[in-house]
Amino acid sequence: MGKLRSELYIGYESKPERVARVFAFISRYRDFLEAEYWGGGALSWEELPNNRASRIADYSTGEVANIERHDEYIDSFFDTGSRLRKALSEPFDAFLTQPPSDGGVSG
Repeated sequence: MGKLRSELYIGYESKPERVARVFAFISRYRDFLEAEYWGGGALSWEELPNNRASRIADYSTGEVANIERHDEYIDSFFDTGSRLRKALSEPFDAFLTQPPSDGGVSG
């Protein structure tokens, strides 16, 4: 069986230092995010090669080719997306009001 992924993708190919700063900032909230999202379960925290992108993801089993389950997959994507947005609201508010001391993402 394959994997399905719902994620927050952090990417800025021409400025990988921005990706690293945003990911590091959000990572400070890891325990909070996982408690809000899962009630304590783990998300997958992935720094991708060369810091061109990073992701915070929730993986589940499924096959995109399994058309009979598409409605179930869509419901799951809406659910995971909503929970991730809700969990991220506090860290993003903090980021917007107190960006990292190294210059935030404007660099």
